[in-house]
Amino acid sequence: MKMKKALHKLLAMCMVVMSILFIMPNTISYAEQSSQTGDTITCKIKEFDMGNKTFKIELSTNASGCGIACAQHNSNSQGNMSMDEIFASATKEFSSTATFTVNEGVGNMVYAWIIDQDGNILSSNKKYSFSTHVGYAYYFLLTNYNPDIVYTNGDEIEYDANASIDKGILHFNILPQMTDTYVEVYSNNKSVTTRHYPTSDTYDFAGETTFDTAIESMNEAGTYEWRIITYKDNSYSKVQSITYDYVKPESKMPEVDITKATFEKGIVSFPAVEGAYGYTCYLYRSFNNGVSFNGYVSGSTRSNQYNSDVVTYDYSNYLQEGCLYKVGIRTLSNDITAIANSDELFTDVYDPSKEGEDVDNNLKDTLNNVLKEAGVDSVEKADADTLNTIYNKASDADKVTIAKALKEGLDNLDTNELKVALQTNSDTRASIEAIEKMYTETAGITVDKPDVSAEAGELIEAGGISVTGAGLNAAAGVTNVGLKITKEDAAGVDSTLYKNFVSLGITLNGADNVNDLAIPVQITMPIPKGVDISKLVILHLNADSTVNEKFTIANNGYTYDSVNRTITFTVTHFSTFIFAEADDTSTTPGNPTTPANPTTPENPTTPANPTTSGSSVTNPTTTAEPAQSQATETDNTAFATAETVTSSPKTGDNGSMAVLWVLFAGCAITAFCYAKKRVRR
Repeated sequence: MKMKKALHKLLAMCMVVMSILFIMPNTISYAEQSSQTGDTITCKIKEFDMGNKTFKIELSTNASGCGIACAQHNSNSQGNMSMDEIFASATKEFSSTATFTVNEGVGNMVYAWIIDQDGNILSSNKKYSFSTHVGYAYYFLLTNYNPDIVYTNGDEIEYDANASIDKGILHFNILPQMTDTYVEVYSNNKSVTTRHYPTSDTYDFAGETTFDTAIESMNEAGTYEWRIITYKDNSYSKVQSITYDYVKPESKMPEVDITKATFEKGIVSFPAVEGAYGYTCYLYRSFNNGVSFNGYVSGSTRSNQYNSDVVTYDYSNYLQEGCLYKVGIRTLSNDITAIANSDELFTDVYDPSKEGEDVDNNLKDTLNNVLKEAGVDSVEKADADTLNTIYNKASDADKVTIAKALKEGLDNLDTNELKVALQTNSDTRASIEAIEKMYTETAGITVDKPDVSAEAGELIEAGGISVTGAGLNAAAGVTNVGLKITKEDAAGVDSTLYKNFVSLGITLNGADNVNDLAIPVQITMPIPKGVDISKLVILHLNADSTVNEKFTIANNGYTYDSVNRTITFTVTHFSTFIFAEADDTSTTPGNPTTPANPTTPENPTTPANPTTSGSSVTNPTTTAEPAQSQATETDNTAFATAETVTSSPKTGDNGSMAVLWVLFAGCAITAFCYAKKRVRR
């Protein structure tokens, strides 16, 4: 009887414990809460030391009970480091708000992590929760705008931009003789476009200025913000901010006739739209065979071709092997408050490697015509192996005929098509190299080693220079052809835009026409000494020293071989090349104002008092709360929020379930034993 009562008590106790566990809420640690809710770190610059170029920043997180770790890393001076190594050097503060000091410097990156009270990162894959580039003071001040910032150790520039917004166009003043004045536009605290107005030896933007580039990004209703800063040497102004509430009208500009748009040989072409203020033509790239397309390629442009029935844009410098492309085209309005920009329409997907296939097919037809006359069977393809096999088996006389015919076949092809094929199709490159070898051999042409002057040789390693296509451009009767490289005067380079620049005159001795090559030439060369590859821009100049082409790594204008430290780029004419470092390699600096006299449409008029009811100005002396003080994610710097992580088991979840199942099993066994004992009785 006593045993029976004891068993009843045990069963009752188990049921009570199970009930408590079932109704008790799961306990989740603050670390897991952070990973589930996507907590963020925000940044506010509290103080700027102009003399030492240092910033006192306040980082804060909304993750309950967590701290912050902060580290600064410079890949240029410290080399590449893993995130674990960078985190190991971080300063840790066990508070939701912490203050750190960071330095300006090219290549400087600041990383921050949300950490628990044991100093562990709350992200299981140990990525940072926040990062920002501190390469340039003016940019850091813009992206982390705080009107209450304090400047120390220097002379603050008193600057009133007198800014106003009319129809999405910024009107403001620029002080004379500034090193640079920088404008950045934000939507939802995200950078959408930027412009800078540097003072050069030949031009000063001082005075009243208009900036209309933002209208190409104002495609949705909402609040847009312009931030303006100017600086000279080590003196800076406070950032000024002006916001504009854009109400999008129902009517929109007509879209381009996308059915008549073409994208071939690297060139996009489409019919103009009557009354268009211009067009945005953004190049989108896919790395996964068209499954998805990433954001538009840096350097994609706005077109202001007003006086043409057909608008064209050459993207041949932007294309790389293994990618697919499409262009998004939007018609711009000259008054977005009355008529909105059109929707963005896309061209058909373009595969630049097809240009190589077209070249190969053309060469195949050319070769088969020669083989037919010789009574030899035709070939199915004209790749390098096939060309070399047929050439090597031919008689000396037939070798001359084959090489000449293939060279003429290349001459008859479109230069842009050949250029794209050289850049994006390795098979075509091999075929052109094979044809060049055949042609120079049979025509008695020698491709000399590059002729590098003594002055130029101090800037580049001559032994690392190679060229494809030189022999195919030899003038009639010429027996020697080769690159000639000299050091040129760089006086015309704008030192406010470009640093550590090297000016080299590159030409092709013995060529038929260096200003208009029949067959593109591909050059591989070492990086000029003293130029940082991460900032490298190549400016290909016209004869009058204006920029004809701008090659950057971002727009695929050149490729970089990190093993041999060489760059490769393709050209269709020769002149002076400037190799320089640029603050921003994604955009082409220039006069951002509206063209002086566009025929269609008319220039937008500026009212006598352009401040509109939709705009409001925040001057740096105000004590109002900052429009956006949190860290900003922009198109050309790395910013991120805390990651949403599938973390380790939740504290309390699996533990409580394990106890529950153990007790449940114990109850079941006890009940079974008791029942069995009763049966026996």
